[in-house]
Amino acid sequence: MTKQTISDGPDGRSIPDLSYDELANEIVGVVAEAKGCDPTTLRPVSQVMDPEAADRILEHPNTGLSIAFEYEGGVVRVDNQEVKFEISEA
Repeated sequence: MTKQTISDGPDGRSIPDLSYDELANEIVGVVAEAKGCDPTTLRPVSQVMDPEAADRILEHPNTGLSIAFEYEGGVVRVDNQEVKFEISEA
C-alpha cells in the first residue's frame, strides 16, 4: 500500500511563485503531514535536494521539468504544479 500527500503550494500560490526556502518548507510540511510527525523532527531538505534543479523549476515554470529524490523514507517529486510525497507502507 502506498500513502501519498500532495500540495499545490501554500496560500494558493503556485510552486513557481515560491522562493527556494519556501519550496523547502513546503516539502517539509508535505512530508510531515504524510508521516504524521512534527516538521521540526525532519532533517533539512537542503541535505538531499539539488538546489540548482529546484531553481530551474522555480525559474522556468513552463518547461515541464521535475525533480525527484529520496527523503525521510519516501520519494518527493516536485514539478511546476505540485509537491508530492509517496511512502510505501508495509
